[in-house]
Amino acid sequence: PFPFDQQQVDPTTLAEWRENNRRALEGRVFQGSTRLVNSLGQRRDYFQIVAPIRDGEQVAGVLGINIDVTEHRRAEEALRLSEERFRLAFEEGPLGVAIIGRDRRIQHANRALGRMLGYQVEELIDRDVLSLAHPDDREANREVTAGLLEGDAPPVTWERRIVRKDGGVCWARATATVVRNAEGNVLYGLGMVEDVTERRRGEENLRQLLDVYERHRQLVAYEVHDAIAQPMAAARMNLEATLRQLGPECVQTSREGFGRVIQLLQQGIRDARRLMTELRPPILDDAGLLPALETLIEQLHRDYQMEIDC
Repeated sequence: PFPFDQQQVDPTTLAEWRENNRRALEGRVFQGSTRLVNSLGQRRDYFQIVAPIRDGEQVAGVLGINIDVTEHRRAEEALRLSEERFRLAFEEGPLGVAIIGRDRRIQHANRALGRMLGYQVEELIDRDVLSLAHPDDREANREVTAGLLEGDAPPVTWERRIVRKDGGVCWARATATVVRNAEGNVLYGLGMVEDVTERRRGEENLRQLLDVYERHRQLVAYEVHDAIAQPMAAARMNLEATLRQLGPECVQTSREGFGRVIQLLQQGIRDARRLMTELRPPILDDAGLLPALETLIEQLHRDYQMEIDC
């Protein structure tokens, strides 16, 4: 029995099938592909062979072989789509991508990597990938690359400097992995690179700004301590000493006036110390900037019910 329902074969395919049988009866062999509906109502792909059956010099009949290749075709299509997606991501993606052989030489590179480094893609092919690294980072890159291409190191992400064609230096965030065959052997390395130069420059500018800000905070805190808090403390001590020296003949109003002045000085000293602490909190020296900021956020939430997202 045929593996397909002839009632569901379209007229064109049925005509081709009859033509192939006719050719086989003439002594010719046909090989080709077709799509038919099998006896279960499933549309399947077949590879057909139609050949003559000979009895001596005479053709006695026709032999038809239909090999179901549906799953094979589906696997081929899935592979084709996967390769197309990879090709599009490789060629058109925003990240620089390079395929690296086990000898560390670049086998393929995309245009994004060429633009990042100032090269034509053709100029990158067959270059040792270490030749692009900054001299100070080259040895570290060598160890990472060797671990991936020659060992069993897992995928790794790191930030390193890369030297452009014009001699300029850019910072790159690179993710590297390897592709293996069915036996687990390394076929090639795959590197994806993002230019983070502007981010690094912004971080450095922010660090310098924070350094300047911190120096000014310290200067103001020291000025508050030396120019305000200390003289006020000395004035308070002198007034207290004078008050103790006043005899019984001193009228009560004078003593009360001195007392109010001392209270005001004490309040001023407390305010100055509080200001110095806010300008230069001890936790900044003891634990660093991040814990100090976290403590400040907690204080703002506690004192003013402010909600700050970090």
